[in-house]
Amino acid sequence: RWGPGDESSRSETPASASCGVTMPGSLLDDARALMETAWQTRRYTLMSPPAEASEMKAVLHEVHAQLDGAAGMCRGFDAPGLLVQILVRRAHVEKDAGWADQARASLEDALTTARSANNPGLVRTPLRHIGNLHREAGRNEKARLCHTEAMALYKADDHNTDPLGLANLLRPIALLHEAEGANDEAIGCWQEAQAIYRALEVRVGVDECAEHLNALGA
Repeated sequence: RWGPGDESSRSETPASASCGVTMPGSLLDDARALMETAWQTRRYTLMSPPAEASEMKAVLHEVHAQLDGAAGMCRGFDAPGLLVQILVRRAHVEKDAGWADQARASLEDALTTARSANNPGLVRTPLRHIGNLHREAGRNEKARLCHTEAMALYKADDHNTDPLGLANLLRPIALLHEAEGANDEAIGCWQEAQAIYRALEVRVGVDECAEHLNALGA
């Protein structure tokens, strides 16, 4: 799991800013609608998983194909925000299916798109998720580099436009500190994340932070 809540359901920038003005409205609507349909299917399936693994696999393949199609509709147009959002969601589905290499490729694609758009608000989300993949694979130093850059981008956002994303970044940083025995640093991250989750009323996040803080004796 990459973090409580569902920040991937929200775009980092308004539609008018993220999608540009050169993309035909009808194509934009079609791409966004396809993305939303796929994401809702994934959400409902994860909430009520089918009994057979083969059924789950079939659903994930269908959702992946829809997101792939939505991404293809955006390419070649000035739509970095929408494309990044679709690619990050596609990476979630690939991770659900156990396709770690494909998930990382989708996130790298999203990161490249975000950097090309010169939009820090777009860069931090795929960067955070790439860091999560590195941490889960035991590549702690690479994870730390991603998390450090992402944190700098969040801290530079004076308007705090993505508090859930910040909390979901503090979470893997805390886990990395725990794994390395840096308990004081981990406690600080968990406490900061918990305060954000509580303010946003993300109960699963509040509870996870409390569990780790209790285990650390805080």
